[in-house]
Amino acid sequence: MTNIPKEYTADCGKIYNFLTDVLGHEVDEAINHLIDDLGFDEDEVINCIAEELTEHERACFDYLRQFRNMSISAAMDNHEEVHIYMGTSRDWAEEYMNDTMDIPKNLQNYIDYEAFTRDALLNGDIAQIGQDMWVTNNWEF
Repeated sequence: MTNIPKEYTADCGKIYNFLTDVLGHEVDEAINHLIDDLGFDEDEVINCIAEELTEHERACFDYLRQFRNMSISAAMDNHEEVHIYMGTSRDWAEEYMNDTMDIPKNLQNYIDYEAFTRDALLNGDIAQIGQDMWVTNNWEF
């Protein structure tokens, strides 16, 4: 059992920082210590570790935890690798096709962007994680 300064005993974030920064514990070891030895709830630990993340970063972190079943530390290590598109699926498909293909203007009205998105979802190329929130590099995880 690690001796934790008394002023930290009720603050999960301070304890986590103390364990990782001062004592040099690995992230997984610190998380296990908070949950198993000190009795913090896993959701509380997640919230205190992820509280410094932006809304976008938190969405990436939550995607890895909920959809990819990554550990807390793995999600923290990899959340910056997740690409999220904010907008409709049709907008994503149109933007993706315009960025990756040279489509003549006279043919652009014939493209079925909804079908393209549906196929990308079925193939696992993209994943919907919220209203108008899409992970566009789903296959990397």
